[in-house]
Amino acid sequence: MKRGIGRWQQPRTFVRGMCAVVSMLVVSLSLIAAPQAKAFKPYTHVQTGYDAYADAVNDGNVTIEGKAYPVNPTVLAALRAYPAHFNAGVIGPDGFPDLTMGQSVIHPENTGRWLDYVLSSAWAAQTGPYNDVERGQILAFAYGFLTHAAGDMWAHTLVNELSGDVFPAIGEITTDVNKTAIAVRHLVLEGYIGDATAGADGNPNRTVLPNGDVSDDETPAIGFDAPHRWVYETLVRPDAPGAPTAARGPIIDSFVSLRAQLATFRDTNPQPLQAAINTYNNYKQVLADAAGACDFADIGDIVACPVALLSLPFALAAVTAAGFAELAAKTLAAGAKAIANAYVNAWITDIDDGLRAWSELGLATTKGLFDPGARRAAQNDECGTLGSELAPTRARCEDGVGPVDAVLFSSKDFIRAYLIPMLGLPDVTSDILAAIEAVSDTIDQIIGASLNPIRDGIDAVKTLAIDTIKDILEERFGLPVEFIETLLANPSALMDVTSISIAGKTIPLFAPSAHVKLDAYLGLPAGHHSGGSGSLGDDVAFNPANFAAYRNTAITAKLLLLDGQRVDSVLTDLTGKPYSLYAARGQLGNIMTTTLPGAGTDPTQWLKLIDGDHSWRSDGQPIFAGQRAGSGNFPLWESCVLRDRAFRTIYKDWENGSANFPDLGDQTSADPNDPNLPVSTLAVGTPKFVNGTTTYVAASTPLIVNATDSYWTGDRVTLEVRIRPGAATGGAFSPIAKGTALNLTGVPDGVVHIDLKATDPCGTEAEHTIDVVRDTKPPVVTYSEPPKALYATNELLTYGFDDGTGSGVAGYTVTLDGAAATGGLVLDTFLIPAGKHSIELKATDNVGNSGSTTHNFRVRATSASLLSNHDRAWTLGLITSRSEYTRMRANLEGAVRAHDAGKHSVEPNYLSAYRDQLSAQRGRTVDADTVARFIGYIKDLIESATF
Repeated sequence: MKRGIGRWQQPRTFVRGMCAVVSMLVVSLSLIAAPQAKAFKPYTHVQTGYDAYADAVNDGNVTIEGKAYPVNPTVLAALRAYPAHFNAGVIGPDGFPDLTMGQSVIHPENTGRWLDYVLSSAWAAQTGPYNDVERGQILAFAYGFLTHAAGDMWAHTLVNELSGDVFPAIGEITTDVNKTAIAVRHLVLEGYIGDATAGADGNPNRTVLPNGDVSDDETPAIGFDAPHRWVYETLVRPDAPGAPTAARGPIIDSFVSLRAQLATFRDTNPQPLQAAINTYNNYKQVLADAAGACDFADIGDIVACPVALLSLPFALAAVTAAGFAELAAKTLAAGAKAIANAYVNAWITDIDDGLRAWSELGLATTKGLFDPGARRAAQNDECGTLGSELAPTRARCEDGVGPVDAVLFSSKDFIRAYLIPMLGLPDVTSDILAAIEAVSDTIDQIIGASLNPIRDGIDAVKTLAIDTIKDILEERFGLPVEFIETLLANPSALMDVTSISIAGKTIPLFAPSAHVKLDAYLGLPAGHHSGGSGSLGDDVAFNPANFAAYRNTAITAKLLLLDGQRVDSVLTDLTGKPYSLYAARGQLGNIMTTTLPGAGTDPTQWLKLIDGDHSWRSDGQPIFAGQRAGSGNFPLWESCVLRDRAFRTIYKDWENGSANFPDLGDQTSADPNDPNLPVSTLAVGTPKFVNGTTTYVAASTPLIVNATDSYWTGDRVTLEVRIRPGAATGGAFSPIAKGTALNLTGVPDGVVHIDLKATDPCGTEAEHTIDVVRDTKPPVVTYSEPPKALYATNELLTYGFDDGTGSGVAGYTVTLDGAAATGGLVLDTFLIPAGKHSIELKATDNVGNSGSTTHNFRVRATSASLLSNHDRAWTLGLITSRSEYTRMRANLEGAVRAHDAGKHSVEPNYLSAYRDQLSAQRGRTVDADTVARFIGYIKDLIESATF
């Protein structure tokens, strides 16, 4: 136990009264080591903020992906003028307005609402009742406050992974060994990362600092300051307009409740103000009369009587208003109500004054906990009388000065000026102080100053506070305070420890893989534990560019310094398309507070709590899926426009390697910048034929599929196709390059269903179908009867063309023996000379399929066919004389009779006679061409001897 720390062994009435003061202070300090509020150690938090700060104040811009974006001039001026206020803001709810509000109100829920409220209030203050200096301080503090959350969203993800879970509830730590282990791992991991931060000194060796001071911590001092009036109006005042909740944490809420009880007493026991003042000014006489009533012959009464009078305010604070009145009535003499009323008014004033100055306590605890310079000052104050800094006694003393001592040292002015009066110690008039002194002097005269319990009790407050704080810390964490201090002093020495023993329990710590993984995350070189006692070497620090969680924090911190218009500019550059979302909120369009419209579970915030992990996601994957830290509407991740081109571009994934923040089932949501889905199309080239709603295509017809989008271009729009012939259903879609011609090889003719759908990062259009009729075959020839090789001269063969289910016949040609046929779609042998012939039938359908059919045949007359031809010639007017017609017909009738009788040797005689008759009438009564054709028939028949 270090010098000056002792436990008060003799209970005293006054000391018990002062416990009300001490217990409130204990509550404030009991969260000193609470790690769930600090995934990064405060020094690391400040450094991430400084990286963004330094980038901004250097030239007025922050650099994102190699491009500079200007910071709002008002914000820039505030940052340049008030860096200490920015630093304090970066500590955020770990220090302001006090530890307990940050822990119990801002950290665990509705963090995003608080951030938006802080930012909104800071900008509202730029035209409010603040002077120019205050306005700049407020802005610097507010942007630092948002920076704290930016760090926690990345750091908690990392620390929760390696510790095995989020920091457990205190009751779990004390009852569950596994939960104890998780809490210890949190402390060690956070300390290890802090020790590996450039400039941080985690080495316990004492060092001579440039100013000649000697300390075991040479980490540079950090300047902190706060805009106290604004912190009160925004974060302390319980009825602050627009605050997400009226809760202000256990300490502030307890004072607000106490004030309400005092006000109730005052309002139910009214006294005229002047009468109260008059009676109040007679308090010295009242005390004197009361003291005179005590029996000073008994030493117990000598002590108890005046102490009972003095401790009255503390006793009154612990009872109800009714009890207050009853106690006052029983304790005080005439005029007690007036005295009590005036005293309560003064007490209320003290509470009000203390709450208005409350952020001074937040600032003092921030300095004590987070400013290494404040601890060095506490070391010198505590141990300065022990000689040279190099003396072993002085060294042991300074090494023993821990966070509690530093906080008490930094907070002493607030405790004396505000906290003790807030708890009822009279300080409102010189008369009351004089009355107390008179009582104390009387006791001095009777029993001596050394035994005076009033003086002794006041002197013992600090000792009692420190011992009580240690007791509370042990109860708070279920761990010995000395062990917690060891973790905070040299956490890096425990990364290779597999287990430790606490209070007889074995607590599992880290597998070797955890140390290896963390070093890989940090990018630390081999042999980095060179600082003695397993500590990191003094020159060992992670590279901010390679430590992904730190790098991501710094980038987010830079982004949050930009107003909405500039954030949209960053996103426009990253996506390559005009982007607008944040600018609509102007200065409030901040990366930490703006949500994606229509997405998530809470439109007022995307960051629900900063104690969780993977808060940018909707589900906490891939590590924890229980208590979700995000609302599922962080635009950079949730937006279908931004996830690939923004989030996955500017941030580095340390957990999933080349997978680079995989979706893991967390799909993107619609973005108002891309309200329309892509559209897929099918362009039908030529040849084609459209008949009503039916489109016919040939095998050579190009079918070009494509997809367009009003927002996306290039490879951001993809296309899929499915080809279904005829009645086929279902089947898988296949990706196809935009502008590609479909390959329908192997697809049968007939109806072809072409199913299309296009996809961009924001969605997939509804599947739609375009039908075409595939027609790859030419028309075919149809005959009235099967064609023959030999035709008589009186036969007809009718033919046509049929395209089946195709596009239909567009045109045809008929050639006979190489010349265009004149008979159309009829083969009329009456008009064809005897002999061999060839007819070609050629047709083309409406999509250009063309085909031809050739038929070779012979025309040969018979006696019967010639008789038929003769009659037809008369009918057609090719024979003009009836008598000649009749005379010639007789020879043909004789040939037919001979043929039918089988007299084939006689048949040619009749035919020859007919031939001679035709020759005689050529050009006279019989058409000359007809005569020539008929004579050819007879000649061919006689020569063929095929009667």
